[in-house]
Amino acid sequence: MKKVPFYKKKWFVGSKIQIDLIIYIVCMCIFSQLLVLSHDIANESYIIAPYGQYLVLITQVAYFACILYGLRLTNCIAGPLSRLQLHMDEVAEGKTSSNIQFRKTDYNSELAESFNVLMKNRIKDK
Repeated sequence: MKKVPFYKKKWFVGSKIQIDLIIYIVCMCIFSQLLVLSHDIANESYIIAPYGQYLVLITQVAYFACILYGLRLTNCIAGPLSRLQLHMDEVAEGKTSSNIQFRKTDYNSELAESFNVLMKNRIKDK
């Protein structure tokens, strides 16, 4: 197999997933630094005390919101894969031949569509 040159590599394969993950990672890095800096700013009295406390609180809330977004993001990625695996196990055991459906917010919905086409062709061939 021929090696692809560095400049010709396709960096964004599943662009929606990759962009969301990159945004999430960048936000977590920024909010982690802000959390440390806001705590230092509030303790060193660079700004008036109540404003320093508000800054720390707002940064902590934003950091917590990023964690919740990360949980939702990973659920939208891992959930469909887990559902597809369970459905494939049921098909292999002969328990079902129905189509699989993903939520509208899930990633890799084209994977479910491809699997449904595969199942339709398999049933048609029998």
